[in-house]
Amino acid sequence: MKEKIVVTGIDKPRPYSHLLGLLDDAGLVANMSNIAKPYFCDDKVLTSYGNEYAIVHFKKDYKINGLLLTEIGSKIGSLYSPRETDLGKTIYRDWLLSFDEDTALIRDISEQEKKEKKLV
Repeated sequence: MKEKIVVTGIDKPRPYSHLLGLLDDAGLVANMSNIAKPYFCDDKVLTSYGNEYAIVHFKKDYKINGLLLTEIGSKIGSLYSPRETDLGKTIYRDWLLSFDEDTALIRDISEQEKKEKKLV
C-alpha cells in the first residue's frame, strides 16, 4: 500500500507498513505472515464499511489474508470509536471489485433491505 499516514511522535508521514511494524513490535498484532480467514464454497457473507453493505457469495474456497489484533490490541482498539475514512471506503470497494465471477458473486444491499434487516 503506497498511502502514507501520520503517526503521532514521528516527524513525517510514513507508509502503513511502518505503522504495522510498530504494532507488531509492540505485540499488538498476531503473526502477520500466516493470518487468513477461510471461507468455503457456497458461503454467503454480509460485509460492510460505514453505510455500504454487500453480500459476498463465494463460489469456491477462498482465504482472506489480513491482520488480527492480539487480545491487548483489541482492548486498546475498543477504546476508540470507529471512523470512516476515504481510504477505508476505497479499500472496501476495491476488495469487492477484486472478485471475478468464478470466485464470488457480489450483491449490493438496497436501502430498503438495510431497513428491513435493521442494518441502519
